[in-house]
Amino acid sequence: AAFRASPPAYTPPANQCPDGEICADDARRVEVWGSCWHRYYQLDLEYFMSGQARAIVDVLNRSHLWAKTLSESHREDTTDRVAKIADKLARAPGAQPPRAPRLGGYGGLDALGAGAG
Repeated sequence: AAFRASPPAYTPPANQCPDGEICADDARRVEVWGSCWHRYYQLDLEYFMSGQARAIVDVLNRSHLWAKTLSESHREDTTDRVAKIADKLARAPGAQPPRAPRLGGYGGLDALGAGAG
């Protein structure tokens, strides 16, 4: 969806949200759309692709698989890899035992509430 600001003199129908929905709850409108919910409206979008453009996109999809690569999610694989690396590091010769996590960033408090050195 795309949105556009209304002209300054325009007054939208009472309680009409940018998507055209009527919502009587002011707090809900502000939560969903922000404080200027009454100053913009939704634009209808249409996409057009010529036959030549479609042929080019089809070739790219078949040849380079770029769309598939961009759309795939590898979160589970990444989590497993990080866990395996952490395990290897913990078992490595000379590995230090893990420290308690620190809160507050640089010079903050450690997990026990003692000041960082």
